[in-house]
Amino acid sequence: MYNEIKARLDSSFWHHAGHGIGHNGHEAPRIIPGSDDIFEAGDVITLEPGMYSKELHGGIRIEDNYVVHETGLENLFLYPKAL
Repeated sequence: MYNEIKARLDSSFWHHAGHGIGHNGHEAPRIIPGSDDIFEAGDVITLEPGMYSKELHGGIRIEDNYVVHETGLENLFLYPKAL
């Protein structure tokens, strides 16, 4: 049963998980499987995992933007996410 659920969910998460934000909007570092990009202090990144359903013809993506510091990440979006 686990493998069936995982296979179904894997097909729903086909969007990248995030990317750098800069002059071009979508740029390195890329946050995708297989990426060798390195985060450096001062980078601004977005984490935007998305889940999509072909049956529902739509999906949802919740996006947060972060500044990378030497000591960790600073979330720039402080809005509540509770439903």
